[in-house]
Amino acid sequence: MPLPILMALILACLAASSDLSASVPDAMITIRQALATVAVDGQASSNPQVVNLPYRWDGFSGQRDGRALFQIRLDALNDARDEPRAIYLTRIGNQFEIRINGVLVSLPLDSQSARFDLSKAPRLITVPQALLRGGDLLEITIQAQALRRGGLSVIHFGVDGDLRRAFGQAYRWRIMGSLIVVCISSVLGLFSLLLWSQQRVPLFLLFGLAELIWAFRVGDVLIDEPPLSWPAWGVAVAFAYALYVGLTARIIMLVLDVERDWFPLAWRAYLLISAGVSLAAFAQGYLILWTTWLGFMIGLTLLCAGIAIRVTWRSRRFEHVMLTFSLWVGVLVGIRDWVYVWLKPDAFGDASWVRYVSILFCLTMGLIIADRYTRADRELRVLNQTLADRVAERERQLAASFEQTREAVQQAAALAERQRLMRDMHDGLGSRLSGALNVLRGNPASHLAAVEYISEALEELKLTVDSLQDYMGDLGTVLGNLRYRLQDRLKAAGVSLVWRVQPLPPFERLTPTSVRSIQNLMLEAIANAMRHGAAAEITVTARFDAESGSAWIVIEDNGRGFNPDATRGGRGLTLIKQRTRELGGEAVIESCPERGCQVRVCLPYASLERLSLPVDARNCL
Repeated sequence: MPLPILMALILACLAASSDLSASVPDAMITIRQALATVAVDGQASSNPQVVNLPYRWDGFSGQRDGRALFQIRLDALNDARDEPRAIYLTRIGNQFEIRINGVLVSLPLDSQSARFDLSKAPRLITVPQALLRGGDLLEITIQAQALRRGGLSVIHFGVDGDLRRAFGQAYRWRIMGSLIVVCISSVLGLFSLLLWSQQRVPLFLLFGLAELIWAFRVGDVLIDEPPLSWPAWGVAVAFAYALYVGLTARIIMLVLDVERDWFPLAWRAYLLISAGVSLAAFAQGYLILWTTWLGFMIGLTLLCAGIAIRVTWRSRRFEHVMLTFSLWVGVLVGIRDWVYVWLKPDAFGDASWVRYVSILFCLTMGLIIADRYTRADRELRVLNQTLADRVAERERQLAASFEQTREAVQQAAALAERQRLMRDMHDGLGSRLSGALNVLRGNPASHLAAVEYISEALEELKLTVDSLQDYMGDLGTVLGNLRYRLQDRLKAAGVSLVWRVQPLPPFERLTPTSVRSIQNLMLEAIANAMRHGAAAEITVTARFDAESGSAWIVIEDNGRGFNPDATRGGRGLTLIKQRTRELGGEAVIESCPERGCQVRVCLPYASLERLSLPVDARNCL
């Protein structure tokens, strides 16, 4: 909202909220004196005496509760139309009743609770023409509470229609204007607290609290019967005013980016003193303390206004210019209210302007907070986008690194596989071929031995090729291929093979290396049974043990066996155990003379990385 519009708004509010007596029509009587009989609680009624209006109760009662009866003679209206008459009062209270020639024309005083405060709004009392006879007696009785700003304003008597227009204008600006201020402050306060719930910015919280407190303070004008009795309600309203001024000063410093280490201590001291002054002024009757504290609060806002000018001159920021302007308007109007409402002796009935100029500060702060929230939200979006871009870039780097690592692992695996193939070729195929060549060189006639060596070498080559196949984790297929490769050799040696392999679940670690290790340990066990045990029958059993999560393979023969205690472990038995450990399992070899040999191999399905405890093959069987 541009500054000219804000200036026009504030000037309109000030003009409309001023004393509206100038707008009272000519066809009326303005009464500025009355015969008053005052009865202060605990004292005898005073003699009737002429007093000037407006009449401030606190100026004559010695800050005590009581009643006052005002008697006025009403002269007939000159050149007045033949219409109903009315009495217009800009301020009266705290409670009151009005009589014309002894006839009650308002609510009876006895029906009004002491909590009522009817002095906040202008009053229009319609007078039936039947009651008027000329030279009529107007009796106004007020009941006032100490320090509640009770009393009686100047009295206007005239034609109902004319006075109603003046009353309507005053009512709109004093009551409806206050209602507008309450609505604007409440909406912006709640909006600021909502923004604070999204962004924990102290400025949003303080402004939201300040506007809600100010809405409570201004809303007092709209409440004829407060929820608390007097003076407790007066203490609450006064402290709310002081709290709003203190919060406003803190908000201004935050907007101007002015911060000092002693601010928190000064803020706490301000709160304590404000609470003490409010209690002492309205609960104990030391009203001078509140008037003085109002002057101090004006000085505080003057100091903030001076700091605002200095900061604005340096920064030249638009939000600082708007804040400084609204602040100085508020300070000047606050000085006016302090003088005319609190220091001027006959200021009863004068309206306060601060509530209206607060709209200017409220709207200015609303614009500043909305702009800061928008900028913070925009910066947050940019930051989130930057963070997302960085995360995406980091993911690309990690993906590239993972791909490099994967390639390196594949290369390492390929290298290890080549080395294994070279070892197998050297230890198996190479050894067999070398043995066959030595046989032929040593005894050219030993063709059968050479054929046997070459056949074994061919079998080794076929098993090596078999290990390179992708078995998809099917251990049963691996064992089946091994059976197929061995059947001719076993048949030629006259050894029968009993096959008891049950269906097995997929095996996680069935790589070419693990397949070759399984082949070698089984070949070693079967070769030992044929070569050393002279077995006629070999039984191969395989099944899955769900309890241990392992597969076990048992190779047993009916050969002559051996005594494990008397026989030192040969290289073949050592290789069986070594290859089983490479697979993450364990092998147990048991034998007894003339009762054959049994080799039990337990292979866990868990990967080597997740294998935490060694597996006891005895528990697998």
